[in-house]
Amino acid sequence: METILGLDLGTSSIGWALIEGDPLPKKIVDMGVRIFPEGVDRTKGEKSLNQDRRDARSLRRQGCRRMRRKQKLLHALQDAKLLPRKQTELDELMGLSPYQVRAKALDERLSPHELGRALYHLGQRRGFKSNRKTDSDKEDGKVYEGISEIDKGMAEKQCRTIGEYLNSLDPHQARIRGRYTARRHYEQEFDAIFQAQQPHHPKLLNVNNRKRIRSGSRYFCGSLFWASKPKQAANT
Repeated sequence: METILGLDLGTSSIGWALIEGDPLPKKIVDMGVRIFPEGVDRTKGEKSLNQDRRDARSLRRQGCRRMRRKQKLLHALQDAKLLPRKQTELDELMGLSPYQVRAKALDERLSPHELGRALYHLGQRRGFKSNRKTDSDKEDGKVYEGISEIDKGMAEKQCRTIGEYLNSLDPHQARIRGRYTARRHYEQEFDAIFQAQQPHHPKLLNVNNRKRIRSGSRYFCGSLFWASKPKQAANT
């Protein structure tokens, strides 16, 4: 005897019927329909019901990657003898104003650990670099406007780097944190600091350390967020 199962698939339901007969007449053995909620929230413009969960998961992954990059940069600077390994010394060093140290690095000799403090602070910034596959024109417009404001301020104050510019601002009159910046701002400042300090520390700021900290690593300029004091790993 021939048996046929017919299915009618919809966006929020599925209908079915079981038919038997060989060859004729055929009869309906059973049939029915199952209705289930849609996978989108139409009150929010057909937003996927799983989107909030995906967004939260993406933020968690981003946070984990950011923490790993910071740890890798910390260890790279310690291996280069630009940061101390003792947590107490590291905590004391992190108490220095990073903007003052970054501005000072352009004209004055820094101690190796002060230099490491400046580079570690730089390494926590990635800056904006457009990705046309994912970025929207609306979001890009806000970012480019903020970057243009930074460029204009640097030109007016004749600042050579973004660190020197931010150090020149009065925190009681102008916001220092939470600004839109470009990737090139941090890359240019890294090169300027390295060039200014290399004559003072030729053995520490050698080609290998430069490559490891900057161009040869994925963890330089590894974060868009303002970071807290670095935590030492238990075995360092």
